[in-house]
Amino acid sequence: MTDGERGASDVPDVQAVAATIRENPAAATRTQVAMVADAVTADPDPETRRVATAALFATAEHQPETVASGVEQPRRLLSTDDETVLAWGTGTVGRVAEADPDWAVASAPVLRRLLDHDVQTVRHNALEALATVAIDRPEAVAPAAADLRSLLDADDVAVTHNAAGVLGVLAATHPDAVVPAVEDLAALGTHDERAVRRVATGALARLARERPDAVEV
Repeated sequence: MTDGERGASDVPDVQAVAATIRENPAAATRTQVAMVADAVTADPDPETRRVATAALFATAEHQPETVASGVEQPRRLLSTDDETVLAWGTGTVGRVAEADPDWAVASAPVLRRLLDHDVQTVRHNALEALATVAIDRPEAVAPAAADLRSLLDADDVAVTHNAAGVLGVLAATHPDAVVPAVEDLAALGTHDERAVRRVATGALARLARERPDAVEV
């Protein structure tokens, strides 16, 4: 065996490491996370990129702080046209954002662009990630207010509900960004789903406190 062959054999297989992580994501190490994170953007094999991102998603449920430490730039998980990688990647960003919203802030512009993605899971995950970031860092999500407004008449009840919820969060801190959506939110007051009606009414109530001139009481 040559030195080159011996060195190559010492390099862990990314798919094997990803499989180990998924078997016990609570035990994943930062080194393992960093390795599979590198593969998401650098590995030439599409399947390896997919299993690597799936491993990060699994780890994020149990150890979001380890993912945040091992993936310094969350946008790396979203810089692809691969729908499967994007689905896992947006889900990972959302999970880590719950524990460390500051880590996810840099990905907000990319998540915004994914709100109208063709794949439902990607759209849902991107919206949920933005919703999570908005709680602690609304200024990072406020630029997406117009995009969120366009989702209020979506055929998907979950999308409508979550978009109204994010606008409700923004209403308290960035009311001017939400004002253009007043009529759309008011129209949801007759929505078939009670949860949608409630979140839309709540968004208008918050906006009325900050911009009473913009909301008819």
